[in-house]
This record gives sequence, C-alpha cells and structure tokens, in this order.
Amino acid sequence: MDNALKSCRDILAVFDVYIGRSQGGPYIFRGQPRSDWTLRPSIMRMAPHSTVPAKMLNVEKRATEQFKRHYSIHGNELDRFLAGTPPDSLVWWSVMQHYGAPTRLLDWTESPYVALYYAVCDNWEHPGTVWALDIVKLYEMPGTQDWWPEPNDPEKMEAAMAANDHGNHLSRVEYSPVFARMAAQQSVFTVCPAILPDHDCVLDSVFKNKDTGSPEPFRRIEIPPEVKPEMLRHLMGMNITGASMFPDLDGVGRFVSDLTRLRVDFDNPLKQWIRKPVQELSATANERELLETYRQATDVAQEEAIANLLGQPRGDADAKGEMRERP
Repeated sequence: MDNALKSCRDILAVFDVYIGRSQGGPYIFRGQPRSDWTLRPSIMRMAPHSTVPAKMLNVEKRATEQFKRHYSIHGNELDRFLAGTPPDSLVWWSVMQHYGAPTRLLDWTESPYVALYYAVCDNWEHPGTVWALDIVKLYEMPGTQDWWPEPNDPEKMEAAMAANDHGNHLSRVEYSPVFARMAAQQSVFTVCPAILPDHDCVLDSVFKNKDTGSPEPFRRIEIPPEVKPEMLRHLMGMNITGASMFPDLDGVGRFVSDLTRLRVDFDNPLKQWIRKPVQELSATANERELLETYRQATDVAQEEAIANLLGQPRGDADAKGEMRERP
C-alpha cells in the first residue's frame, strides 16, 4: 500500500511507471472507490458468507440459464460476436457482465487512467484503490496455466468451470470487443476456476515468497479521499470521463453526475468559498490568489470536457453564452 501518496502529482508519478508497460503490455488495472473492498467477483458479492462451492455453482448455472433465455428476446450483439463459434460459459459471462448480471468474472482495464477514474469518481469520504497486476509474471508462476482448456472447446471449458478446482490460479480473459464501452474502457477480465475465492487472495497466494523483481507484479495503490475531487478534475482534462468511457446515454448521465458532484462538494475549505466573489473573502492575499487559480482551473477543465461532449469548441460556446452560467 502507498501511504505516502498525498497529492495528484504523487499519484501520477506512480502511474508513470506503468505507462508503456500496459497498452498491450503485461499490466492490467482495476479501480475501486473504497480501499476496504476486496477483489470479489459480483456473484460472490451477493453471497459473501457462502462457503459451499456446490451451492454457488448451482446459483451461477441458474443465473446463466436465465440470462440466455431472456437475452434471445432483446439482443443480437452476441450473434455478431460469435460469428458461428459455439459460445462457452466465458463468452456468456462477458456479455452478462456487460449488462450488470452477476458472474465470476472480474473487470479490469489495460489503461491505468480508466482504473483511476473508477477509484476517484465516488465514495469521496473513503480512500480509493487502484490495483495493478502483471499478467506475464502471473503466467510465469508454476501451474498457473495448467487448468486452462484448449481454445474453442466449449465442453472442456464447461468442465473446467464446473470442476471448481485449481482455486489458487487466475487467468486473463479477453475477447474482441463486443460493445462500444468495452472498447472505450480497454476492458479485460480475470477468472478463477474456483468460484468462491476473492481474486486478491488468489494473487497474494500465487506471489507469496516469490522473487519477482521490480516493479511489483501485484500492487495496491491507495488514493486518499481528499485527493479524489482534484484527480477527477484532472482526468476530465485528459478526456477520461463517464461520457468517453460509456459512449451512450448512460455515459452522458455519468458525466453530468460527476460535474454536479464537483459543483456541490463543499467539504474542501476552498470549495466552501466557491460562490463568493474573491474580494469578499476574509482570507489572506495568498489564499485569495489560490482560490482564484483553483476556480479558473476548474472552469477550464469543466468547459473543455463539456465542449468535447457536445462536439463544439469551448471558445465558441463561451462566446454565445450557451455553455453554462458562471457561479
């Protein structure tokens, strides 16, 4: 855990280590808005105290069957994706994961900044976490790939998933993107052949007492709560927003929610002053100067992000007065 990270600059310096190591390289990332959350797949979040694999395998089987039954009424994306290939459980689970159904898959991304967005976009009263995993070093660990069936063999894949064996291994799962948001977020998954374990427990076990060199193959980067609003603003300036990662109306809703949250967050003492004219503040000259710099940076980042969303230059929008009303 990185307890020394106290600012956006500190955090981004850590992430610079991974630039060039992801993007088709060995590292994948996962962001979570609370540091006390484990790497638990969604189906096990619904039954956190379950200790009987057979029961959870039955729950998983029924959930998959129900999704298949109803999916045929609504969707044709899977038909385009499969192109005649028989779907195995992993294919179905990737589609289910996309639509919010519970599965044993865990979402990751090849972009550290996409993961960072998920770590800072919510739960501002709690620290967030970005997990970094070196998939190449994971596969170098003894026995990691022993359980993985041959490609394009649904029967062996089904048997491997149902066997609930090899609980100390994980594998990366990646398909050609079916959905626009999977492509936008550079999505990949991890899967464990056993249904019960949290993925962080599996990874801790795999790398325990192993000499893996530097940087660490499995790392947890903690994001302090006081840094989250500033980091979200910084990501907006990089066009890492809900709208860019969810290229549909869901993304517009997420983007507006993020902007609104930034507008009404008054926990930071600077932001308690945001609606007062600078000259009226009972503050030192340095504090007033800092506030004005903060306000201008916030306005520019938000205006640029909105202009990108609307597809129009920020200057034109400002000149017409159509973008927004200044506070």
